[in-house]
Amino acid sequence: MKLKSNVTRMLICSLFAGPFILNTSASGQIQMKMQEQARYMAKVQQRLMAEQDKMQRIKLRLNIEQLEPLVELRTRLEPVALVLNYSGLSDPALNDDTPQDESAKDYQRGYNLILEENWNQAVTSFDAFLKAHPRSSYRDDALFWQVYAQEKSGQDAEASFEGYQNFLKRYPESKWADDAKANMIRIGHQLARSGKPEYETIVRTMEQEENEELSLAALYALEDIGDERALETVTSLFDRTTSETIKGKIVYILGDFESPDVVPKLIDIAKNDPSGSIRKKAVYALGDFGGEIAFNALKEILESENSVEIRKSVLYAIEDTDYAGVVPYMLNIALTDQSIEVAKAAAYALEDVESAEAGHALQRILQEAPATEVRKAALYSLGDREDIDALATLREIALNDNSELSKAAVYVLGDIEKEEALAVLKEVLNTSKHTETQKAALYAIGDFGGKDARDILYQTAIGQSSQELAKAAVYALEDALESRNPDVFVDILKKSPYTSVKKAALYEIGDLEGNLAIKALEQILEEEKNPELRKTAVYALGDTESDEAVDVLLKVIKNDGSLSVRKAAISALGDIGTPKARKALLEILEIEED
Repeated sequence: MKLKSNVTRMLICSLFAGPFILNTSASGQIQMKMQEQARYMAKVQQRLMAEQDKMQRIKLRLNIEQLEPLVELRTRLEPVALVLNYSGLSDPALNDDTPQDESAKDYQRGYNLILEENWNQAVTSFDAFLKAHPRSSYRDDALFWQVYAQEKSGQDAEASFEGYQNFLKRYPESKWADDAKANMIRIGHQLARSGKPEYETIVRTMEQEENEELSLAALYALEDIGDERALETVTSLFDRTTSETIKGKIVYILGDFESPDVVPKLIDIAKNDPSGSIRKKAVYALGDFGGEIAFNALKEILESENSVEIRKSVLYAIEDTDYAGVVPYMLNIALTDQSIEVAKAAAYALEDVESAEAGHALQRILQEAPATEVRKAALYSLGDREDIDALATLREIALNDNSELSKAAVYVLGDIEKEEALAVLKEVLNTSKHTETQKAALYAIGDFGGKDARDILYQTAIGQSSQELAKAAVYALEDALESRNPDVFVDILKKSPYTSVKKAALYEIGDLEGNLAIKALEQILEEEKNPELRKTAVYALGDTESDEAVDVLLKVIKNDGSLSVRKAAISALGDIGTPKARKALLEILEIEED
């Protein structure tokens, strides 16, 4: 059929100008799941910070014990490598005998210009490299040599200083970082002598940090050989330095001492250092020290500290001490602390305590905590422990508590991958008085998976009692499927009495993607009488983003009796966005021109 609609032409043109979105899919389910999954962030963030702190300590030790000899070796070999390069040999990593990608070849071209001292062309070459290869592993090398070439080409000294400074901000761990610092110190001295004394202060700070780094390496060596003066020297260096970076590394060293003599210094740092970051590092170091001494020290810090974030860090550090008094102390904090965030952190910390006592404490928090958010934290901790003994408590809350807390209990039940938990979820679905809780139960059943879960969701989807629950069951069913076969959704489309449920089934078929899904949608388009459902099927085809859907959509555009369905098919071609889809759109325009 000939396409004469000006609206259609405008729609096609708009598709070429940019994205054109006409439909939304199962956003309700996604939003609901995202809200519930976000609960993990508060707990995980603190744990992650503690683990990152430990990794930094390990990294520091590796840098000092293993990497520094390599840096020294590199420093000694660089003059030799430079001579070899000037003799016509390149870096072995870029040797002509080694397969190279385009970024390596482009980098080598710029580097050759450096060796030839062709500074202006080198600047241009590396500028082009950085624009063309945003993800190359040679980006830090290229940026360093670009700054170096700019300096050598006669650039203003202050601009060169700033260039190296920006390089260090972007790539502080680069193999060229030491060279950049050395060049900054050299240029800074020149600028200071030329009448700009502010650079002398910067240079003095950099030189002091270099000296302190060397002192740290010596202190690690003293600690490792058991020198009794090491602790005194470390604490003295901490008190002298003004560098937060050096202070942080000193705290890592203090955390490695096994003597109880280190505890008072860590307590002092954790209580009094002006930097919150340094105080947290001291807290984590006390947690790693472990035992009753560390436990009592951390309790003292918690009771005197005002910062909520540091108090939360203290609780996770207390859990790390593995001291026998941890559980009752955490229970007391969760039930009585004035800060809800701190009380929640106490409940989260109990999750990782591997004892029945911790499980019982979490159940007490569920029953007695005055704040709903704290009770939810205890719920999530119980779920992550997969504690089968907590099922009765979770069931009681899911069936009888307020809607917000009952939903949380349902999601926790979904995390307990036991048949008993599925039975409780089914009971919640059938008897809860809260629709939102019932929907949460459907999503949890979908995550649970298995034949029983699929049967429950299918029967709910084709049922007539609740349109809202039937639609939620369709969305949940995708998570429970074992294959990408769309037959179950086609069956729901035929049997459900609700248009919204039928539309949900169509979107789920589109989400399955693949040839089977496209064939199913094509057949539906041929047989379905309702233009609204045909339009939904067309949008579902667009969601597949598959070239296999293009021919089906072209057939709809040429043959469907509904203008709104044909326009939806044009939009779907735009959503697919492949060369084949764009070619189809151009063909439609040509038909209309004829």
